[in-house]
Amino acid sequence: MRRLLAVLAVAVPASAAAAEPCPFDAAAMAFAGTPAEQAACLLRPVGRWGRVGEVRPLPPFLAGLLAEGRVAVDAARLSAYLARQGIDPADIGGDPAGALSRTADGLPARYFVIHDTAAPNRKARPFGPAIDGEAWNDRQLGYYRTAPKVAHLFIDRLGRSIAQHGFSVPWRATKAEGRMGVRARGRFLHVELIQPRRSAPDGPEGNFALAPEPGFTPAQLRRLALAYVAAAVRGGAWPVPAFHAVLDAGIPEAHDDPQNFDLAAWSAALEALLAEIASGPVSPSGPVPAAAPPA
Repeated sequence: MRRLLAVLAVAVPASAAAAEPCPFDAAAMAFAGTPAEQAACLLRPVGRWGRVGEVRPLPPFLAGLLAEGRVAVDAARLSAYLARQGIDPADIGGDPAGALSRTADGLPARYFVIHDTAAPNRKARPFGPAIDGEAWNDRQLGYYRTAPKVAHLFIDRLGRSIAQHGFSVPWRATKAEGRMGVRARGRFLHVELIQPRRSAPDGPEGNFALAPEPGFTPAQLRRLALAYVAAAVRGGAWPVPAFHAVLDAGIPEAHDDPQNFDLAAWSAALEALLAEIASGPVSPSGPVPAAAPPA
């Protein structure tokens, strides 16, 4: 139970949670601005104790995807890539040809929310290399396979993932969605990155304030990129990515995740992944298509 509470209730001091929320239109069930403008607000850096920073320019590649909107990868090509890599589609949210979740009044999932588990809490113990090893990560995935369902996907530090819910299942996992009302359920997809924490000596006993630096491994960011591509293929548009802490900005006892997330590294992983998928065959054993002539 204590492990579950770490996921559900890693609250931050009220003074730290007072950041300005991103403008939201309840009638449209959408944040204000273009997809890139929405993402720039919703991906503001998250500091210790959940302090939300100022809007910064998005990494150019991610900004370009959101501005263009079009998803060049189709379900057949993504399915072929998954088969070559030995990845079960169920572990990234389901069949690439399937539909995304919808709200009760028919709005499709539009937001891709990035969380971290903030668990387990090592308190005063150092993180050590074990957190990036197979045995430690096996235990984490094993726990979330059977734990109460709180998100769509969980991604471990070796880049493996499991689904508690497929991306077709409407789900709610933030305080902000609770304030938006029942119409918000199905509008957001939720992905948890497994990340342990330690207690900061300047905080209350047993706090979860300290995270590894860097927060997430390259393999973890790559699998997150794959989950994002899968959601885009299924929805026909690039979802607007958001950080949990920013989504809940201004709400008392808001959460503080994800900590130490390298947005530029995730954008680079996404760029490399899309190039790899696009250059591969359209079937698991088919020929690699010829390169396009220079422009």
